[in-house]
Amino acid sequence: FFFAMSCTGCGKAIDDTVIRVGGGEYHKQCFKCTSCGEPFAITGNRDVVIDDGKFKCGDCYNEKEKCRGCWKLIDSSSMVVYAFGRSFHKACLPTDVDASQTSLGECSVCKESVTQGGVNVPSFGFMHEKCFVCSDCRAPFGDETPGSIGGKMVCEACGVIRREAMADPCCQCGKPITCGPKLAFRQKYHPTCIRCAKCDKDLSWEGKNLMADGKRLVCDGCK
Repeated sequence: FFFAMSCTGCGKAIDDTVIRVGGGEYHKQCFKCTSCGEPFAITGNRDVVIDDGKFKCGDCYNEKEKCRGCWKLIDSSSMVVYAFGRSFHKACLPTDVDASQTSLGECSVCKESVTQGGVNVPSFGFMHEKCFVCSDCRAPFGDETPGSIGGKMVCEACGVIRREAMADPCCQCGKPITCGPKLAFRQKYHPTCIRCAKCDKDLSWEGKNLMADGKRLVCDGCK
């Protein structure tokens, strides 16, 4: 018996070829561009770019917005200003453009125009300061970096609640598994719960000698 690793992309067991990249393990079909969805390993696209923590193919990465003043890419850390349907770095905006003709962009949360101020949030885009709040409890983030659960921008406390609500229970202790499950007998366990349910012996190195009593793990002496 052996412990199967779980895919960082889909969370399911990997029993075939594994791709290790960026600290994670993936099925071939799960290591893919987050924009177009094309798997890198299957399509043979070796041009992989990590953009704001997301994997992108070269084609999707190079389609990022360009400034019509300097023609350089406008990255996620730059302030972008829109005028006459075109995008500019704030410093590249033509001096003869009236302020009433410009917009700082569309808020990624409420979809309304941002005319002043605004916050550029990695992975979530540009938004009003008033919209930079947790999608669950509506508390302002302030200096806190938002987490992402199901595509929603959440604070740390609400992230814990969401992860526990979505997580599978450990077959040994019954509590939610919020990260890194271990698989044994097609069941999921916390890594720290790979212990005998009766005598509490550490079973993480038992390998083929690992046994189960129902869904609970037991050592050879307690079987």
